[in-house]
Amino acid sequence: MKTKTLRARLRGDSGATTIEAIYAVVILLVLLGIVVAFGRATGASTMLTSAAHEAARAASLARSPGSARADAQRSATASVRQGHAACPRLHTAVDTSRFLPGGQVTVILTCHIRLADLPAARALPGTITASSTSPVDRFRGVSP
Repeated sequence: MKTKTLRARLRGDSGATTIEAIYAVVILLVLLGIVVAFGRATGASTMLTSAAHEAARAASLARSPGSARADAQRSATASVRQGHAACPRLHTAVDTSRFLPGGQVTVILTCHIRLADLPAARALPGTITASSTSPVDRFRGVSP
């Protein structure tokens, strides 16, 4: 009688440890994916902020609003490529409405980071924005 009771008790939990281990592995993989996504976002945000500062500075050194926009675009693209960030699509907006001696230039960068290869992070927003404003030297000659 004791043997039958022991067998019935042992049979009831068969496979439970394996299923628990599978659940634990799946949960850990999801958490790892989220950590990797936040790491990418943090790295891209830091790089994008630096690129925005460099682009605004490059734009403020230009002689005309048109060349300011072109210089900001070139500087931002070069900074993002140099930073090896997960930013395949970069949008650059340059506000030169106050591009005059003593005025300022504002650069807004928007980066769409890659999260498609992380199934756990697909629900997270993949867009990061950074902006920077740089003064135009009041004694600098500016052409319209």
